[in-house]
Amino acid sequence: MFNQKDHLIWNRARFEGKEYVMQDGDVVDFRFNV
Repeated sequence: MFNQKDHLIWNRARFEGKEYVMQDGDVVDFRFNV
């Protein structure tokens, strides 16, 4: 199991803005504060 730091090191995680258009095959981790 990888954590966020591992993904960032391997360039497999990107942070996109709210205008990003989802593509087929995208995996999403929604992050928000309550």
